[in-house]
Amino acid sequence: MDPTEFCDSLREEMTSALARLNDALPSLDWVEISDRKAGAIKLTPIEAAPSRVTCAGSRTRWPAAGAPSH
Repeated sequence: MDPTEFCDSLREEMTSALARLNDALPSLDWVEISDRKAGAIKLTPIEAAPSRVTCAGSRTRWPAAGAPSH
């Protein structure tokens, strides 16, 4: 792909995504944006995701791609 084409496409995609975000911001109840210079964006805390359980034998049960299996 031509680099100029790629950059133009990426710029259009980002501009579109930022416009959608800008349009959605007023209706999002978990974010508040004020005109203050310090701390202008405030996010409502969310609940922590459950912690992942790891298995000591996970490497032998699920080897990484290309690793020799035991």
